[in-house]
Amino acid sequence: MNARLIKPDGTEVEIKPANSKWFSFDELYKHMECDMIEVVWKTKEKGMIMIVDEDGRFKKSAPNPKATALVTLPIPVMLVGNVVVCPRSMFK
Repeated sequence: MNARLIKPDGTEVEIKPANSKWFSFDELYKHMECDMIEVVWKTKEKGMIMIVDEDGRFKKSAPNPKATALVTLPIPVMLVGNVVVCPRSMFK
């Protein structure tokens, strides 16, 4: 399975960890243009997680409807900013 970055405009870009196994925090911060991340464990894609900017709402980042459509949370939430979707094994 591949990792991808989903941008608020709906653009998707395939990304890979520098070590070919898992992403470092610095890599994720760079891809997401943020300083702090949060992991969303419940997605519609089996075996995948989503990594979001924890402060995205406070920074008034743009809504990300494409990424939001992939999340399964008990309450409706609009994800914002850049979002990384990757296999659980790529996040340690």
